Amino acid sequence: ESMSSRDVKHAKFLLPGKFRKCTWEDTVTMREVFIKMEKLDLLAENNMEHLKTICRNIRSDLIWKIEAYERHQGACSRETTFFSPVMEVGENQMDAVYRMRSRPLGYCIIINNRNFHDETKIRRGAEADLVSLQKVFKKLHFTVECHNDLTADKIRMAVKSYQNDIHKRRDCFICCILSHGDKGIVYGVDGKRVPIRDITSCFTGQQCPSLIGKPKIFFIQACQGEK
Repeated sequence: ESMSSRDVKHAKFLLPGKFRKCTWEDTVTMREVFIKMEKLDLLAENNMEHLKTICRNIRSDLIWKIEAYERHQGACSRETTFFSPVMEVGENQMDAVYRMRSRPLGYCIIINNRNFHDETKIRRGAEADLVSLQKVFKKLHFTVECHNDLTADKIRMAVKSYQNDIHKRRDCFICCILSHGDKGIVYGVDGKRVPIRDITSCFTGQQCPSLIGKPKIFFIQACQGEK
């Protein structure tokens, strides 16, 4: 908020050519610059280099905050919840808040892998988790859609089927995956791997424009390594 219009102008100059070619109004804010960076895949939870370039040149005091965030993200890579870090600009340009007014609020997809081809891997008790998730997200005004016992290829297909303009009149997107897993991956019922990054990257600004500036939240209930 403390960045001046001169800082904003300097920040735009420091970014790649495809960004500088965009048409901007004189009153553009730094927050709007960040939102545009996300749309052009210049800013993401695992891609902070352009942001750090900006801060080194105009606000070096912010570098430590970015690096602390990166360390935190690395520490959380073994956790089960993934969040999109970029917020939408609300009606009041001074408030960095998500718009959460639509009804339904958004889609909540649940991929529930219980019955694996290897019978020793069956996830007993998975039904209770599924019922709980359905109850919670329906109460929160989400349209809940479940996909049961998917192979690795079908997980990819199911996720990509939501990679379109169906989110245009909705304000949020939730994806829950209940399965077996390992560090950075989940398993299909056929025992084949799906990198979690392959799932989350389907909903970047470039891949899914109807979710630009909207929260995209991923809950992964699966082991993420032995530790």
